[in-house]
Amino acid sequence: MGPGVRLAAGHLLAGLLLAGLATGAQAQTEPNIFWDRATWSTGENAGTAYLLMQSTRAVVSALSVDYSLSGTATCGTDYTITGADCTAGTGVFTIPAGTAAFTNVLFPITLIDDTVNDNGETIIVTLKDGAGYNLLTTDFVSTVTTYDDTGSAAFSLSGVAAVGETL
Repeated sequence: MGPGVRLAAGHLLAGLLLAGLATGAQAQTEPNIFWDRATWSTGENAGTAYLLMQSTRAVVSALSVDYSLSGTATCGTDYTITGADCTAGTGVFTIPAGTAAFTNVLFPITLIDDTVNDNGETIIVTLKDGAGYNLLTTDFVSTVTTYDDTGSAAFSLSGVAAVGETL
């Protein structure tokens, strides 16, 4: 550095940490994986609902991300997810190689439109720790609420009685 150029100690340490040169510290090379949104809602007849997964770093080779399933909707009966084991309530989703950082990766959930009136069921997908990635301390749980299109509409009519009239 030339004369008159000064670096604050914090800036120097931050630079060394990023470069992986500081003693006892390494720069993080694994991406943080997270959901773009925590809550979604859709009609049961939508066909497919898409959660949006993101990574803080570019994904050079395909990355397998573990997740668990819960909620009031039943996997295999109310919805399916490619790569999910409905019995175990777990699954593996693959982020394709070449995915740029902060790119939305579609996580499809195929909704099964049935004749059962089960309005307001939830599908909760929780990202789990795994090899090759980290989870953000928030944004690793996403909930989809499905609204039913089954059932009949109920109407109620009422009127006001006028003098000399009865309802």
